[in-house]
Amino acid sequence: MKALTYHGPHHVKVENVPDPGIEQPDDIILRITATAICGSDLHLYRGKIPQVKHGDIFGHEFMGEVVETGRDVKNIQKGDRVVIPFVIACGDCFFCRLQQYSACENTNDGHGAALNKKQIPPLLSDDKALFLSDILPTAWQAAKNAQVQQGSSVAVFGAGPVGLLTIACARLLGAEQIFVVDHHPYRLRFAEERYGAIPINFDDENDPAEKIIEQTAGHRGVDAVIDAVGFEAKGSMTETVLTNLKLEGSSGKALRQCIAAVRRGGVVSVPGVYAGFIHGFLFGDAFDKGLSFKIGQTHVHAWLGELLPLIEKGLLKPEEIVTHYMPFEEAARGYEIFEKREEECRKVILVPGAPSAEAAQKQATGLINPMPGGVV
Repeated sequence: MKALTYHGPHHVKVENVPDPGIEQPDDIILRITATAICGSDLHLYRGKIPQVKHGDIFGHEFMGEVVETGRDVKNIQKGDRVVIPFVIACGDCFFCRLQQYSACENTNDGHGAALNKKQIPPLLSDDKALFLSDILPTAWQAAKNAQVQQGSSVAVFGAGPVGLLTIACARLLGAEQIFVVDHHPYRLRFAEERYGAIPINFDDENDPAEKIIEQTAGHRGVDAVIDAVGFEAKGSMTETVLTNLKLEGSSGKALRQCIAAVRRGGVVSVPGVYAGFIHGFLFGDAFDKGLSFKIGQTHVHAWLGELLPLIEKGLLKPEEIVTHYMPFEEAARGYEIFEKREEECRKVILVPGAPSAEAAQKQATGLINPMPGGVV
């Protein structure tokens, strides 16, 4: 089969790798019909994760058609369309029984395929369902962790794919006032025009938190903040040097701004990925304000039952953030476009086997493999 493999920072390529086989009785094998480039993939792409080795296969947002099942698989069959959560969970350990699937005690032991998929209705197009694999549950959990409800005020730091979908989820949950902080004008424009968010460009504002506070009731700050940036937040020159030398994991600037922007007793929700030491983490300020932190990897499986009906009813439209549909064979170019924010790129979907002309047509129509078993 073909796969996208890593060959050093900013160097990936599509090449042939061995076909997968059934290894456990509850395994399934898919023919991938759509996959996407995630913001967290860029951490690997940039060489920020030392554990990534030459030849490692990239990609964790994908869906497809079942082509083979192990003997113990009962509830799906060949030809079914499924989306695969990026979190691998056994479904039966202490944490899985608490629906804390990302903390699974048996992760990656080879078991759990019966749990680690969600069957997709026949008429739901791939681009509507694909993000159930990762970024939509991540956004939903971020908004839920932020305790967003009717009338809430919230600030979202980062207007990438997760940030944009978090805004969509917060609006659906009833948020009345939503701020979005980023430094890409096209992202801020989309968030404002599509979701009614109040844009703040941190290249133009020395202190985004102050700008947020000025516009909140009583100048108290927002009820909740959501850090959808993570450990590659843009910081000072000193912080950048320390991060590049791997003496710390993050500038911490986004978190500091979050702590400053939220009101006393508020919530800091962090779906953004962090690793290593955090520079200048103001725990004393967080303590003084009595803040609650809700952080960690997404418990994807816990949210799929809620999210799929919302997509089917048109209450959530995750596909609207997509700007680029490309053939899988052009994945390396897709990574370059996404990383450099070229062509006002918000999100890239890769379609295996699609010629460039067909991919362009899909981009225009917004449809990918709308029927089960359709050939892409």
